[in-house]
Amino acid sequence: MTANLDVVTQVKGFVNCGEWNDAGQPQQVRGNLPESAGDVFARFCRGNSLIQETAVKGLVASSSLAGEPFHGWSISAGDYTLAAQGNVGCMVLTEDADMNEVFAALQAATQ
Repeated sequence: MTANLDVVTQVKGFVNCGEWNDAGQPQQVRGNLPESAGDVFARFCRGNSLIQETAVKGLVASSSLAGEPFHGWSISAGDYTLAAQGNVGCMVLTEDADMNEVFAALQAATQ
C-alpha cells in the first residue's frame, strides 16, 4: 500500500516526510530536504522503529504494563522533531508542531 503523504505535508511545522519499505529503503519522499537525505532519513526511521518496537515488547513481557501493539515514536533534537508510525515518518519544526496533529496525520496517511 502506498501512503498518502499529502496528508502529512499539511501539518504545522512540516519540513519533510517519507515512506520506506521493510528494508528501510525510501519509497517516496516529500519536502524540503535534498533527495540524498531521503535514504538516510528512511534508514534512521526504520532502524529506530525496530529498536522501539523491541523495547516495548521487552517491557511488556517483563512487567504488568500494557504497551502493545507498538504504534510509533518521536524524538527531538535541536530545532527539529522526527516522528514515525508504521513505515511513514516526518520531520517537523519542534516549536511549530502539535504532536497530536503529527501522529493523527501519520495514521491517516497509512489508512
